[in-house]
Amino acid sequence: MKIRTGFVFNSSSSSFLVRMPESDEHKLFHGMYKPNELMTSKDVEAVLKYGFRPTTCPSPSQLENSNWTWENPEPTPPPITPKTQYLGFCVTCNEDEVIEFLVQNNIPFSGSTHYGHQSVFYRRSDKTLLWIDNPGVKFEMYGHGDRAWSNFILRREKNYKPIRRESIRRYKRRRA
Repeated sequence: MKIRTGFVFNSSSSSFLVRMPESDEHKLFHGMYKPNELMTSKDVEAVLKYGFRPTTCPSPSQLENSNWTWENPEPTPPPITPKTQYLGFCVTCNEDEVIEFLVQNNIPFSGSTHYGHQSVFYRRSDKTLLWIDNPGVKFEMYGHGDRAWSNFILRREKNYKPIRRESIRRYKRRRA
């Protein structure tokens, strides 16, 4: 059993999306993505085993609000067809386990973490994760009163970095 001390990232909802390899059947995004942004057939096997499921949602932030019930998924996931473009995964606790799995297996992904407060991106063989803050989503959780607005601004202005790169090595150290 692993016991953590210090800061642990726990979120109530995070979702992840991986893009299927392009096939002759679906050329909708042909040329839009580079090979390091798409999965291989080996990647597909690994993420399906992990629990990813076919989805029509083109962005991770849409997964949580889709018709798919992630907490009580259907016993049999929808089939993967030649037209399947995305596989998705939602988690209602520690998103770091999913990120760690994807990075360790060198699988490109995009994610929406901690209620959508941040987006995270990884391309195959990158040395960094790209984190982008989503201030509008954060503000929604503070409400719309004057005090909520001022608290949001005060918190946001302290060392605010809307986009940051974090090395994979640093991310793993932080997780240890």
